Amino acid sequence: MSTRKGFSKRLFDENDQRAKDAARDLVVSLGIHALVENPKKQGVDLIGLDKKGNEVLYLEVEVKRVWKAGEDFPYPDVNLPQRKSRYLDAKKFSKPVIFAIFNEDLSKVALFGRDAVAKAKLEEVPNRFISEGEMFYKIPLDKVRFVDIGGPYVKNVLRG
Repeated sequence: MSTRKGFSKRLFDENDQRAKDAARDLVVSLGIHALVENPKKQGVDLIGLDKKGNEVLYLEVEVKRVWKAGEDFPYPDVNLPQRKSRYLDAKKFSKPVIFAIFNEDLSKVALFGRDAVAKAKLEEVPNRFISEGEMFYKIPLDKVRFVDIGGPYVKNVLRG
């Protein structure tokens, strides 16, 4: 088991709701009717619905504050904490799971699916919260779709 960053209520309060709100701008890009908050607070953040109200996908959001406004994504891959691996279980999450990582001002988002995470390398990545021992999935940029919020339709986000 790897070392992991503990829950920070301050970071949660600063980022969670604003990322969920920004994600609602992705409804058209994701080809769904609506995104609603998951009533299970420990579960995936948002649930995508079709016009009939059926669940069609799950969306997990976060904000990467080191990805500054106006910049392209500044790293050679996207790091997703290993603790998010619980969303890889297709038996518990029967619909596609999409990860949405926003830049600091929520003007851009990196989107990738559960399959990209499942195929990614797991590596230790030192960071400002944990200096050693925390494991991250390294998602190659060719498996990530970058979207300007309010930008054109995103194609094939559910693949890769």
